[in-house]
Amino acid sequence: MQKYIFICFTLLTSFAFCQDKPGLKGYITAINKQREKLPVEKLYVQTDKPYYIAGDTLRFKAYLLNGDFLTPSVRSGLLYVQLTNTDAQQLDKRQLVPVVAGISWGEIILDGSFSQGSYVLRAYTNWMRNFGGDYIFTKDISVSAVGGSSVWVNPVFSWAKAEKPNKSRVDAVLQFADTAYNPWRLKDLKLRVMNGKRGLFQASANTGVDGKASLSFQLADETQLDNLNIYAQQTGSNADTAVLRIPVIINRPENTDVQFLAEGGSLLAGILTKIGLKAIGEDGKGVAVTGRVVNSKQKEIVSFASAYAGMGSFELRPEAGESYTAEVKIGKLIKNYPMPAVNTAGTALKVTQSADSVAITVYGNNAGGNTPMPDTAFYYLIAQARGIVCYGQSMALNNARLTQTIAKNLFPTGICRFTLLDADGRPLNERQIFIDNHDYLNIDISPHKQYTTRDNISLQLAVKNKDGQPVQGNFSLSVTDDSQARLDSLGDNIISNLLLSSDIKGVVENPGYYFTNPDGKTMAALDNLLLTQGWVGYSWNNIFGTGQNPGQPVYKPEKEFVVTGKVTNVFGKGVEGSKVVLFSKKPLAVQDTVTDKNGMFSFKGLFPVDTAMIQLTARNKNGKDNVGIEILNEFVPPVFKARPQTVPWYVNAYPEIINNVVSKAKQVNTEMELSGQGKRLNEVVIKGKKVVRNSKHVAEPDDYDQVFDEQDMLNARKMSLTQFLLAKVKGFQITGLASTCITCPRKLNSFVVDSKPVYFVVDGISLNQLWNGNPYGPFEERDRYNFLKPYTDFFNAEDITGIEVMKSVSQIQRYTSHYVQLGPDYKPFMGFAPFTFIEITTRSGHGPFLGKSSGSYMYRPIAFTLAKQFYSPKYTPQNKTKGMGADLRSTIYWHPNVVTDSDGKAAVSFFSADKPGTYSIITEGVTATGQLGYSIQSIKITAAQ
Repeated sequence: MQKYIFICFTLLTSFAFCQDKPGLKGYITAINKQREKLPVEKLYVQTDKPYYIAGDTLRFKAYLLNGDFLTPSVRSGLLYVQLTNTDAQQLDKRQLVPVVAGISWGEIILDGSFSQGSYVLRAYTNWMRNFGGDYIFTKDISVSAVGGSSVWVNPVFSWAKAEKPNKSRVDAVLQFADTAYNPWRLKDLKLRVMNGKRGLFQASANTGVDGKASLSFQLADETQLDNLNIYAQQTGSNADTAVLRIPVIINRPENTDVQFLAEGGSLLAGILTKIGLKAIGEDGKGVAVTGRVVNSKQKEIVSFASAYAGMGSFELRPEAGESYTAEVKIGKLIKNYPMPAVNTAGTALKVTQSADSVAITVYGNNAGGNTPMPDTAFYYLIAQARGIVCYGQSMALNNARLTQTIAKNLFPTGICRFTLLDADGRPLNERQIFIDNHDYLNIDISPHKQYTTRDNISLQLAVKNKDGQPVQGNFSLSVTDDSQARLDSLGDNIISNLLLSSDIKGVVENPGYYFTNPDGKTMAALDNLLLTQGWVGYSWNNIFGTGQNPGQPVYKPEKEFVVTGKVTNVFGKGVEGSKVVLFSKKPLAVQDTVTDKNGMFSFKGLFPVDTAMIQLTARNKNGKDNVGIEILNEFVPPVFKARPQTVPWYVNAYPEIINNVVSKAKQVNTEMELSGQGKRLNEVVIKGKKVVRNSKHVAEPDDYDQVFDEQDMLNARKMSLTQFLLAKVKGFQITGLASTCITCPRKLNSFVVDSKPVYFVVDGISLNQLWNGNPYGPFEERDRYNFLKPYTDFFNAEDITGIEVMKSVSQIQRYTSHYVQLGPDYKPFMGFAPFTFIEITTRSGHGPFLGKSSGSYMYRPIAFTLAKQFYSPKYTPQNKTKGMGADLRSTIYWHPNVVTDSDGKAAVSFFSADKPGTYSIITEGVTATGQLGYSIQSIKITAAQ
């Protein structure tokens, strides 16, 4: 391990000036205790390629590291990986994978349940949830369709002031084509403009012979854009009914967010201070701006211009009693922004770097004048990197200025946070810098020869540290076809993520830019980023125990899969000495134990796979089953903040993405022809009819509008019935209905499907009648909702084997006559047409009764998902030319566990595919001592002769 990581350099001057305060050692001790109590885990996930097609397999490698030294973490042994559709804000898949010595890998099969769209991949441990959403690993993933429904959209937007005051006009020209670039000629379209969930405009349009359609709409200038999209859909006979989401990308200059932030957090009169500049457009991306700073007399003091990604910096020496304004030019618009206020008393912090050292200057009150700080004014300067205190100093600013030079090798590579505290431990100034010791691993990949299509490719990896010494490490390697997988060299990688973007609040635009060919320009841009973007880390209040939650962990680390529970009596108290038996089918396991004095029990040594089902039974000391079982460590899914929608793959699609879609379709057709199945037919999907076993359905067989079978319910796992209905049943809402009650609120919550009240039937029993025997159930919606909601919250998807939705006239008539028996005096309920009926079949078959079987509990945990070995075809002289054109892989090869030996070497081999071109080889990994490595190299493939 690098020597600097162990150094905690502390310069103690005048330490014991006040014995009743913690002092510098006390503050450093508090920080170290916080780090020991809440050690941070960092996670990075490499995927085999940047985007996917429905039917693909998403392969990933996870590196779980200790946040301080970046060594493999042994705190957690379970990793949760989930894929969420950001278009629908709906979770599509959650998986559990085991972690061994900080390393894990797995796969997500993008089967028929995945529709094309934008997704976010999230990965986390239970322990990581203690630190908030900023610590959760996230990566945007797109999934495209394959076949005839694939389309390409090229939108062009322009913006102008409208004739009406305070209005803007947006003009859109949308060009549609298929993946062969054939225009959508003379197509009828329905276009809707939505700002988030709010509809702004809709119209019909027609494409011309060039596939273009036009649309204009107006926006109020004060409109805050919240996922502004145009939704396009073909109409007419034989139309492709797919709905295309087209983000409207406009940046109105007057809505540009421009910020000016003083180095250290404050402007102190008379001190030359570096000012950070950040300009962000409505699309969340940096905007180029120029401008000048003027004083109250409109005299120009300094001019400025943004550099990379809308960020920049300049220096200003403010005067006492003066105010400053920034005149910012954004395109043709000039807009004024107030500069930070000038302080005449206080402190300022300045940090600069040279090749091998860091200079820190602290300024005190009236530093520009003649009044020094009081002799009793003591301050503490603390420097942290990765949560470790690497430097500390106490100081008295008797001369109103103190400069200290510190060697860079005291700090590890990454973000360093300098904080100036007063004598009471209050932070006064903070500054972040990035220290680069250039200690990344050097990964070299050498091909053995020139390669052709369907050739056996052998690669030799050689990994060395910055001193040229070979190192052992664990790496993941992906080989992709450049014609189908466009790599983003400015995107995140293991180095930029673990050393930069994971320690910065919010999104870092193009984090890879700062590590690709670093020079003075990129380092200056990186310093501007750290001047203007917040730090992810501990709160000082939590460190010193003054916050509302002084660092108490809520979520425990999970080292292995464990079932922990409690056996209770009818009064909810623990039952001592109760025998508990666990039975599992996958894998086959039988265990038993006896509860402790608190009724607690625990089972270890389990490895649940597939759709794991664990049956628990309990008996008291007398062998009676009149006890209850509670699972105490059952996983409760976290609720993440909704992620902004990304641009769909088909909007301004790169040629590589379109080529990937075309190649996939061609490969499927070729494989089917070779197997004698003929060509794949576009948009022909044959599915077996879903059957709900033991359903009490009273309409004609298969006469329902929507049905969910047992597999659908198992896939939903712990989702409550309320959540499932909201997510899956078309038109189901909890919404306000007008009330007939004069004294009631005008709007009351109600379960409705397409504006019709819902009538629930559970195992052939009318849920409504449980109210008071009245077939209508509660008359007022307030009573109805309050009565039904506990039932829909109580049942979860795993308690149910099927749901059938009936809302057509014939279905309603049959269910109404069977359950409601409307008489001649019946009036439409609440002014609405009769109910929508939802038939629910439970696993127990006991109807809508809020209770569980005594002495028994069916536990369905998230099971482990284990990755299969990547399939790489093997070609021999006998089959090398057979079926040429069928092998059109975009991921040529994937190896998630490449381990270098003591000489720093490893070898891999695989066969090339059928297309000549260039392959990119992406290698990422880490050593046991926390050294990181990332490499992109390429090899050329020529056509076989």
